[in-house]
Order: sequence, then structure tokens, then C-alpha cells
Amino acid sequence: MSRRGLALLPVLMVGLLLLLFGLTLVNLATVNYRAAAIRFDQQVALEGARAGVDEVAAELMNDVDFGKAGQAVSQTLADGCTYRVTFAVGPEPYSVNNLDGLGTASGWNGRTVPPHCAHLVAVATTRTGRRRIVESVVTLETIPYTLAGSGTVSGDSITVAGADSLVSALAGDNPLPAHVYSDSSSGTAITLSGPSVVSGDVRTPGGVSLDPLTTVGGTVDPGASSVQLPLLDIQSFSNVSFPGVQVVPGGSYGLLSPVNTTGGPGLPATHVLSGPVYIDGSVHLTGNVLLQNAFVFVDGSGDFEVDGMLTGTGSLFVTGDTSFLGAAVLDQDNKIAVFGQGTIEIPTGSFFQGALYSNAGITTATNMTVLGSVIANGPGGPASVQLGALSRVIHVPEISAFASYWFARGGNAAGVRRLFWNEVR
Repeated sequence: MSRRGLALLPVLMVGLLLLLFGLTLVNLATVNYRAAAIRFDQQVALEGARAGVDEVAAELMNDVDFGKAGQAVSQTLADGCTYRVTFAVGPEPYSVNNLDGLGTASGWNGRTVPPHCAHLVAVATTRTGRRRIVESVVTLETIPYTLAGSGTVSGDSITVAGADSLVSALAGDNPLPAHVYSDSSSGTAITLSGPSVVSGDVRTPGGVSLDPLTTVGGTVDPGASSVQLPLLDIQSFSNVSFPGVQVVPGGSYGLLSPVNTTGGPGLPATHVLSGPVYIDGSVHLTGNVLLQNAFVFVDGSGDFEVDGMLTGTGSLFVTGDTSFLGAAVLDQDNKIAVFGQGTIEIPTGSFFQGALYSNAGITTATNMTVLGSVIANGPGGPASVQLGALSRVIHVPEISAFASYWFARGGNAAGVRRLFWNEVR
């Protein structure tokens, strides 16, 4: 090889190295571009799945029974991503509406859906076929105040507070704010005597009378703007035409002839109401009453009077007045919502776990503890709440969610609270 050829060899080597370096840069750029495109597609799919969950959550605010018939929702977004949410049980990911459930329900992928919740699962697919699955557990909120009335609200040495769970409430751990409201414009719309304690706000368009010993953790706001409390038409919840409804004639039932709608053996000296129960007229029950996932409706402007304790799980709609005794002990198995067109009175007793709602007014015994909410609001005029001395109302979200289903079904605006969110894959 000539000297001239040898001189060109380093130049060729440098050129080759530059070429290899350039190819490496191009390859790295291609890899990075593909990785960026994949990440972008993944993000598009994730946002699409989230949009699907949000869409169905908004639908549940308008129709709390949405999904019960196996409905499906799908939409293609502006970026070309398509999401799908279905409530039809099958091989593909599906959602479950358990907002009205008193117990747990089985969901997709082995999930257990808590009571009063909906498990929403959305599948989103991009134009390139990239797929993401997002799940969320939501519940309803329609109760802005723990203790409220369209008329006056009063109590002596009472406590109004909030707990994040029933377990916390049972342990006496009540750190959450809970609010008191009266829609009355009278000068004494809210009267709290003695060493009462309210962990949240006290609000009313009218006046507030607070004992010097009363403590309010939030603001005291007399002359506030009026707000709309939940308003239910009790008659609209009639279950007379429900499949499998048990019809109980109105009348008096004693310990020797207790009512039993279970279809099986009853309990000694205890009235057992199970499933949908329609009571035709006023009923007087002597002895304790146990609700077993019951949906009870008392028709004909009939009263529901119990000379004993009302315990168990279920919902009670009464077109007349309601009277019963509180439970003797706190029990995690008790969860009851009472909705009355007439007055509600708990003359004696210690505990009630659930929601009390009346179109006419609510009165409780001395030293009564309500884990849930107490609300009175009537279409025919102010409905007042009078708590007995030393009573407590502790707001527990999971119990409020139980009652929120019925408030939302009755046409009252519902909010959706997300309890859990997860990107499955």
C-alpha cells in the first residue's frame, strides 16, 4: 500500500466511527421516541378511563339506581380514546351499584363492594390499542347538616360531633366537624343551653341563643342565608306493589302473637320484619322489633308505635306518627333509617344508629345518643327538633351514606364522594 493510502486510512476510520456514532444517535432517538409515544398513549388511556369513571359517578348523582338494569356507557373522546363502563356481569370488567345495599356485594376481579357504595370500573382503549383499566369506589352525600330543622332546633347540654367511622364513634373518638342548622327566621331559631358542644358550625337565618358554657368549634352565623334541607314525599316510597312484599294488616300485636315476615321461625316475644313489608294502617307493637334488611312502609296516614326497642337493619317509612324506644347498647349490626310524615318521638332509651327524618318534628328522650343524623323538614310548615338534655348526635359518614340513597332517590341533590381509586393495569 502506498504512503498515500496509509495516510487516508485514519480518515476512513474516523469517518466510520462518525457514521457508527450517528447511527447510534438515530437509534437512541428512535427508541426514545417510541418510549415517549408509549408513555403518551398510556397517559391518554389513563385519562380516558378516569373520564369514564367520572361520567358514571355523575350519572349516579342524577339516578341512584343507574346500573341496576345492567346499563353500559361508552364514549370516544376528542383524542381518539374510547372508554366503556358496563354494569352487566360477564367476562369483561364490570361495575356494581350497591348504593342501596345494607350488606356487601360481590364485584369484578374478586372485589367486595361495601354497603351503600358503588364499585365503578372503566376500560379505556387508545387509537393504537393501548388499554388501561381504572376502578373507583364511591358513595353518596346528601346530608349537609348533622342536626337540622326547618323550624327551631333546641337542646340542653347536648353534643353534636362527627366521627370518621362507626368504630371511632363507638370508641368516643369524634374529631370531625358536625354542623347545626335551623331554617327558622325567629329570634331563637337555635337554642343551646348548658355546656353544649358543637364541633362544627351553628347557622340560621334567624337568631341564636347560646349559653355562656356552650362551645362551638366552627362559626356561629345568625342571619345566614337560607339553605334547602332535604325534603321527602313519604307517600312516594310506597312498596305495596313490590315483588314478594309481605302485607301486614294494621292493628295491635302483642308478645303472644308477634309479627314475623321472615317466612320461617320467628323469635320469642320479638316482632321480626324482613324484606319489603307493607303495613295497611296504624300498628301498635308490644315488645321489641327487629328489622332484618327490611323496607317497611306504613300506609293510610297510619302510626307506627312500638312499646319496645327498634333494632336491626332497614328503612322505615311512616305516613303517620312514629314512636319507639332506643336500643339499650351500641351494636355495629344496627343501622336504621326512619322517615316519617308525622312526628317522630323516642320517649326513652339510650341509643339509635341511623337517620331520623320527619316532615313534622322530632323529639328525643334525655341522654339519647344518635349515631347518624337528625333532620326535620316539612312541606306544610316549620318542623322543629327538640333533643332531650345530655343527648348526643354523632355524624358517621357510612351511616349518612345509608340514608343518602333514599334522600337522593326522593329527588334531593346528591354529591359523590370517592373512597378509593386504583389503576388496575
